[in-house]
Amino acid sequence: MDFAASKELRIYTGKILEKVRAGERFAITHRGKPVAWLIPFENDTPEFSPLPYHAKRPALVMR
Repeated sequence: MDFAASKELRIYTGKILEKVRAGERFAITHRGKPVAWLIPFENDTPEFSPLPYHAKRPALVMR
């Protein structure tokens, strides 16, 4: 398992996602504290169904 700061994730998103696709796991940190896991999907995950590109998505609420 590797760690990636939120800033590193923003800058190196493509490289980190390549590693995740290869099976690596990341703990995402913000100001030095872990806040999220970034893990690959299992091949047999039937409940995941991505929305089509044109589908309306809920707005992100910033506080």
